[in-house]
Amino acid sequence: MSLRFDFLPFKRLLQTNGFIASDRRWRESMDLLRAYAWLEGRNEVNHNDLMVYSNVLWDKPEDRIKLKSLIAYYVNPG
Repeated sequence: MSLRFDFLPFKRLLQTNGFIASDRRWRESMDLLRAYAWLEGRNEVNHNDLMVYSNVLWDKPEDRIKLKSLIAYYVNPG
């Protein structure tokens, strides 16, 4: 299963906004994206799957809303 987009700009957006994750955490989270796409019946991960990260990449509960907004903006900037 593969990614259908360039993942690095997304990772940089989160990092510049204070959401820093270790390389190990990013690598493991990629498996989560692939599993989500598979459960949705697809063989490729797409932009919309990134919304799953709003449940994973935050450290403090109050950061979850900010993270969700950043991801939503990245997925659909309009």
